[in-house]
Amino acid sequence: MQPVHRHLGPGRRALSLVEVMVAVGICAVTVVGVVGMFGPAVRDTREVADRRVVHRLTVGVDEALRRGGFSAAEAATASGATLQLVARADGTHLVALADAANNPVSGVPPGIASAERYFLIEVTRARRPASEMACLVVEVRVSWPYGLPPDGAIVPAAQRSEFRFHSAINP
Repeated sequence: MQPVHRHLGPGRRALSLVEVMVAVGICAVTVVGVVGMFGPAVRDTREVADRRVVHRLTVGVDEALRRGGFSAAEAATASGATLQLVARADGTHLVALADAANNPVSGVPPGIASAERYFLIEVTRARRPASEMACLVVEVRVSWPYGLPPDGAIVPAAQRSEFRFHSAINP
């Protein structure tokens, strides 16, 4: 039996192995480049979402300071002391770091499980010239992520994002 030879016809030729390998290489580089863009996009999306929560937290921090009262805020920030608060990633629960270990369900006040502590809020007295104590001006520093799931491992301060703002409490 004679071998069958198929011809592509006049003027047509098949792709060589080198041409196929070059095409596969170009496709692979393109796919790797596109996939590589997803990491920063996801990170940037998370950063925007976190900043929105922080802006809502500014109101929550002001309310917590006012609810605690002028005297409590003054005592907590006296002599350079820092009042530390923590909040969940959605910003719905804000509690003093000292009370965060309380039982999240039955504690008074309810605490926040260590795996859920995402925002660290530090309140200090703002630097300003000495004057009458007509109001207490504080600087608030919100940093995140404070802890990471699933075990709430503390993130070093140098690796956190932060937002600062000032607030004032009247006596």
